[in-house]
Amino acid sequence: EIYNLGPTPFILDRFTLVHKKGMLIDCFVTEEDKTLSQQKNMVYILQEQDAETLRRFCKRDKFKKCKVWAYDITGKCIKAKLDVSGITFQAQISAEDMIPAE
Repeated sequence: EIYNLGPTPFILDRFTLVHKKGMLIDCFVTEEDKTLSQQKNMVYILQEQDAETLRRFCKRDKFKKCKVWAYDITGKCIKAKLDVSGITFQAQISAEDMIPAE
Protein backbone atom coordinates (compact mmCIF):
# COMPACT_ATOMS: atom_id res chain seq x y z
CA GLU A 1 0.00 0.00 0.00
CA ILE A 2 1.11 3.53 -0.73
CA TYR A 3 -0.21 6.31 1.50
CA ASN A 4 -0.29 10.05 0.92
CA LEU A 5 0.24 11.49 4.40
CA GLY A 6 0.78 14.99 3.05
CA PRO A 7 -1.67 17.91 3.05
CA THR A 8 -2.04 18.04 -0.76
CA PRO A 9 -2.80 15.50 -3.52
CA PHE A 10 0.19 13.66 -5.00
CA ILE A 11 0.23 12.45 -8.60
CA LEU A 12 2.31 9.29 -8.55
CA ASP A 13 4.03 8.35 -11.80
CA ARG A 14 6.06 5.36 -10.62
CA PHE A 15 8.06 4.02 -7.73
CA THR A 16 11.24 2.01 -7.43
CA LEU A 17 12.30 -0.49 -4.79
CA VAL A 18 16.01 -0.09 -4.04
CA HIS A 19 18.54 -1.93 -1.88
CA LYS A 20 22.14 -0.76 -1.40
CA LYS A 21 21.75 1.79 -4.21
CA GLY A 22 20.76 -0.93 -6.66
CA MET A 23 17.32 -1.02 -8.26
CA LEU A 24 15.33 -4.13 -7.40
CA ILE A 25 12.02 -3.40 -9.11
CA ASP A 26 10.62 -0.46 -11.05
CA CYS A 27 6.83 -0.22 -10.66
CA PHE A 28 4.48 1.82 -12.85
CA VAL A 29 0.97 2.68 -11.69
CA THR A 30 -2.13 2.75 -13.86
CA GLU A 31 -3.76 6.04 -14.86
CA GLU A 32 -6.67 5.54 -12.48
CA ASP A 33 -4.32 4.98 -9.53
CA LYS A 34 -1.97 7.91 -10.17
CA THR A 35 -3.76 10.57 -8.12
CA LEU A 36 -3.48 10.11 -4.36
CA SER A 37 -5.65 12.55 -2.44
CA GLN A 38 -4.41 13.70 0.94
CA GLN A 39 -4.69 11.03 3.65
CA LYS A 40 -5.62 8.38 1.04
CA ASN A 41 -3.91 5.23 -0.17
CA MET A 42 -3.66 2.89 -3.13
CA VAL A 43 -2.78 -0.78 -3.30
CA TYR A 44 -0.17 -1.94 -5.78
CA ILE A 45 0.03 -5.66 -6.50
CA LEU A 46 3.37 -6.88 -7.79
CA GLN A 47 3.46 -8.85 -11.01
CA GLU A 48 4.43 -12.48 -10.37
CA GLN A 49 7.87 -11.95 -11.94
CA ASP A 50 8.50 -8.85 -9.76
CA ALA A 51 7.40 -10.69 -6.60
CA GLU A 52 9.77 -13.55 -7.42
CA THR A 53 12.62 -11.08 -8.06
CA LEU A 54 12.02 -9.38 -4.71
CA ARG A 55 11.80 -12.71 -2.89
CA ARG A 56 15.06 -13.87 -4.50
CA PHE A 57 16.93 -10.67 -3.55
CA CYS A 58 15.59 -10.78 0.04
CA LYS A 59 16.73 -14.38 0.45
CA ARG A 60 20.11 -13.94 -1.26
CA ASP A 61 21.11 -10.66 0.39
CA LYS A 62 19.31 -11.35 3.70
CA PHE A 63 17.68 -7.94 4.07
CA LYS A 64 14.43 -7.01 5.79
CA LYS A 65 14.02 -3.43 4.61
CA CYS A 66 14.48 -1.70 1.30
CA LYS A 67 14.13 1.86 0.09
CA VAL A 68 11.17 3.14 -1.91
CA TRP A 69 11.70 6.04 -4.27
CA ALA A 70 8.31 7.43 -5.37
CA TYR A 71 8.30 9.83 -8.32
CA ASP A 72 5.54 12.27 -9.19
CA ILE A 73 4.74 13.32 -12.76
CA THR A 74 7.23 16.22 -12.56
CA GLY A 75 10.09 13.89 -11.57
CA LYS A 76 10.16 14.95 -7.90
CA CYS A 77 11.30 12.02 -5.74
CA ILE A 78 10.05 11.18 -2.26
CA LYS A 79 12.05 8.55 -0.39
CA ALA A 80 10.80 6.12 2.25
CA LYS A 81 11.61 2.68 3.64
CA LEU A 82 9.63 -0.50 3.17
CA ASP A 83 9.66 -3.40 5.62
CA VAL A 84 9.83 -6.56 3.51
CA SER A 85 10.37 -8.98 6.41
CA GLY A 86 6.68 -9.81 6.60
CA ILE A 87 6.07 -10.22 2.89
CA THR A 88 4.42 -13.51 2.11
CA PHE A 89 4.10 -15.05 -1.28
CA GLN A 90 0.95 -17.02 -1.80
CA ALA A 91 0.56 -19.90 -4.18
CA GLN A 92 -2.69 -20.50 -5.98
CA ILE A 93 -3.57 -24.16 -5.86
CA SER A 94 -6.31 -25.72 -7.91
CA ALA A 95 -7.88 -29.17 -7.72
CA GLU A 96 -5.88 -30.22 -10.79
CA ASP A 97 -2.64 -29.60 -8.86
CA MET A 98 -3.54 -32.00 -6.06
CA ILE A 99 -1.79 -35.35 -5.86
CA PRO A 100 -4.09 -38.17 -4.74
CA ALA A 101 -3.23 -39.71 -1.35
CA GLU A 102 -2.16 -43.33 -1.47
